[in-house]
Amino acid sequence: MRGMRVTVGLLEFGDNLAKILSAYPYLEEEYIKQAFSYATWRAEEIDISARAS
Repeated sequence: MRGMRVTVGLLEFGDNLAKILSAYPYLEEEYIKQAFSYATWRAEEIDISARAS
């Protein structure tokens, strides 16, 4: 889970896939895309829950 937070954080602060893959060569592009998709989904879920309260 920590790896996902780091990856999404790097994307959030403007790093691109090439830069992340250069810094973390053991990651795969698909992993980074999945982490970002999951973070986006979670953010939407939290937003919907907050509006329902």
